Amino acid sequence: QNSIVRSPKSKSTSWKNNLAGTKKAVVLSKHEKKVYTLMQQLNTVRKDKVKKRSEKRKEKMAEYEKKKTSEEKKFAPQKKEERKRKFRMEGLAEKGKKAKVR
Repeated sequence: QNSIVRSPKSKSTSWKNNLAGTKKAVVLSKHEKKVYTLMQQLNTVRKDKVKKRSEKRKEKMAEYEKKKTSEEKKFAPQKKEERKRKFRMEGLAEKGKKAKVR
């Protein structure tokens, strides 16, 4: 018993070899094969539907973004003028408050 000396390396490789030998092949019955293939087909159909749905959503989002940017360009000058007017009024109100405090 003392004469058998194993290195750690040989120990790990022999363990891997034993593990590979203990695996057993799984053989499916005819019914199990049919169920398995049906499930694969259903999953494929579902994935295709999801893919189509996501592509359609992306197209709609791109169209929406395009419409939104064109709208922004159209109303940009009016918004800019409105902001100017708003800040001008705020500035005048603040200036009036400072004058009253003095």
